[in-house]
Amino acid sequence: MKRVALITGGTTGIGRATAIRLAREGYSAVVNYKDGFSQKKAAELLKILGKGNHLAAQADITKQKEIMRMIKKISEKYGRLDALVNNAGINQTQPFRRLKLNDLDRVLDVNLRGAMFTTKYALPLLEKSTHPKIIFIASMNSFVGSPHRPAYIASKSGVLGFMKALAVELAPKILVNAIAPGYIKTAMMKVSQ
Repeated sequence: MKRVALITGGTTGIGRATAIRLAREGYSAVVNYKDGFSQKKAAELLKILGKGNHLAAQADITKQKEIMRMIKKISEKYGRLDALVNNAGINQTQPFRRLKLNDLDRVLDVNLRGAMFTTKYALPLLEKSTHPKIIFIASMNSFVGSPHRPAYIASKSGVLGFMKALAVELAPKILVNAIAPGYIKTAMMKVSQ
């Protein structure tokens, strides 16, 4: 049976490239999308992925009920999950002095809490795999600061801290790691400039 990978925020940028690569490596790619706009992108991506047992799965990862519904759909279709790529993320560019609580909450909800709760609800399926993996997409800004991105950097630093705690807690059964890319020209970066 093919391995199964869930990629949150899988319709654009790093998520899209990850879904394509995993499909080439023999995974059934489950491409998570948030809404109607990204649903169209998910459908286009499934055509690119070609033949295979791929799936587009809607869920706003800031809403636990939607995450649970997505995981249930994956369970019903595949009965397992071999890899989770916590990729979904948003950026917020503004000086710290102008940062509002709503803006901070929005970034933390997607980048940190969304990754935490997606992982929580995916764990029972991941535990059915013989070699499960959880990958977090962090940021090099977690190590090297950048002006006007306090919420984003705080959220991605939190992702790294969560990854470290989880790696120890779930070892040796589940491999947990993070990738911290530098600047990559994606739609999210264009919006944040």
